[in-house]
Amino acid sequence: MIEQSLFPVKEVPAIGIPLVGKGTETYDNTGYKFIVREDTNDVLSCVSTEYQLVTNQEVMDKALPIIERMKGTVDEVKTFSQGARTNWVFKFRI
Repeated sequence: MIEQSLFPVKEVPAIGIPLVGKGTETYDNTGYKFIVREDTNDVLSCVSTEYQLVTNQEVMDKALPIIERMKGTVDEVKTFSQGARTNWVFKFRI
């Protein structure tokens, strides 16, 4: 269930190209990058180069041991926009 939200992603520089008839110089340093799913090549987001990517896998690697220690279980996993957004619901026994 949770595995569907743990896909690999990569950062790809956003390169600027001129409009038709406006020259041929490309801009390698636009100050932006794309977050792209490696398995589908879908662009999930365009962010500034200062944005620090934290993957779903990194979040779950830290959170799941704590959730399991507190007797929590995954109840629901939803992804939206080809994985650009993820929602996890956990249940805890009292």
